[in-house]
Amino acid sequence: MGGPNDGEAKFCGYNEWAKRSLEAYMCTDFVYDHPTLSETSTPSERGVFIAEDIAPHTVVFQIPLTSLYSLATISKEDRAYEIITVFVTSLNASIEKHEEMLLAILLLFEMYVLQNESKWAKHLQLLPKEHRNLLYYTSDEVKALDGTNLYYVAHEMQERLHEDYEFIEKHVLPELKIILPSSVCSSTVFSFANYKWALSIIWSRFVSIEIDYETAFTLPFTFDPCKKNCVKAMVPVFDMLNHDPRAEMIHKYDADSGMFQLTTHQHLSAGTQLYINYGPLSNHALLALYGFLHYRNPYDTVEAQLHMEFDNTSFYKEKDEILKNCQYRFDHTQTSFALRKGEISDALLMITRVQELEPEDLDSDASVCDIAEKVLEEGSCCVVSKEHEKRVVLRLIYLLESHLQILQQHEIGSKLQLRDDIRKMIMFVRASDAIIYKDIMDRLALYLGKVLT
Repeated sequence: MGGPNDGEAKFCGYNEWAKRSLEAYMCTDFVYDHPTLSETSTPSERGVFIAEDIAPHTVVFQIPLTSLYSLATISKEDRAYEIITVFVTSLNASIEKHEEMLLAILLLFEMYVLQNESKWAKHLQLLPKEHRNLLYYTSDEVKALDGTNLYYVAHEMQERLHEDYEFIEKHVLPELKIILPSSVCSSTVFSFANYKWALSIIWSRFVSIEIDYETAFTLPFTFDPCKKNCVKAMVPVFDMLNHDPRAEMIHKYDADSGMFQLTTHQHLSAGTQLYINYGPLSNHALLALYGFLHYRNPYDTVEAQLHMEFDNTSFYKEKDEILKNCQYRFDHTQTSFALRKGEISDALLMITRVQELEPEDLDSDASVCDIAEKVLEEGSCCVVSKEHEKRVVLRLIYLLESHLQILQQHEIGSKLQLRDDIRKMIMFVRASDAIIYKDIMDRLALYLGKVLT
């Protein structure tokens, strides 16, 4: 490992390179350094700081779409285009659901085959070598998540990773050996470890940009993502900004200038770290994809599902059809509700009201479909009856209580070997989940009291 100044040395000339090679614009010099430690940062976190004051409504950074790292721009290189062709042929289907897999393969090609020939070489050299997302959790660390939804997410992510790589090994690598130079060992360049790293880069550094893809780029091949109005791309410089859900910065494609732009809506003083909002992501999502938490996350949620059993549910078929076709497109076998502290989900309440309809709740002139549609149309204020509402609320309390009990039953074992930072984050997630469950249960209990009186 290098000394404390080696990291800073890597950024020497980076701004100038971005301006010269990528035609990037910065309204002031950007400084890449370690931020002051706080409850939202760690010693290894690097931030982007500004050298001068920036006024509100200023374009802080912009870069042409042609300088973004996307399928469209990568395909301009002949050998990269060959890889894309091989991949599309191997897949023998639309690559819409496999776009990330293709981007990961191309990223490794740029990193280890093109190397300094790559248009983005300087930026690629600065990408982080280590990750903390769920793909990198050990079996003990995954086990420490037991009782939370992340336990199942981690298993699913890791299983999917192995399945995808098996496909690459079987269908893609043999073809790559043919088209790549003999000096390139494809099994080394496109190894499982490298693929996992590249996929993590895509999850943590790429952003979806809303544009008219077909007019912005002309691809020499056709596949479904090009028909959508967005492009998945890595934006050099911009992708180094850290996350803050309170950041008052917006990024978008500006059609008039043909630029991807980052604009601030607040005054920023010299020396301030630039932050962007990655989106309304819960700590579960942040930990799964990025490997970090925000300890005051206003979007923190837990997930819950409302299952129906065919043999024990009155009007099962009618309810199932109505809920699948309503505005929520609710499928009780798949749909999850994101539950947030401080509120009772209206959607959760309405879906439960429909599921809890029994023959005694029906009027002589109304069918279960009539009442269900009325509940869904009128919203959370539509109460079928006091007795029915009591069943609805009690079911939700029991549901959350069972989740809380499962969480408490699976405490972190003392024999589990966990990295210190991972242990801290897992403990926080478990405590936060429990707080959310208890808060919503208390609110439901209070609401139940009002229903009964």
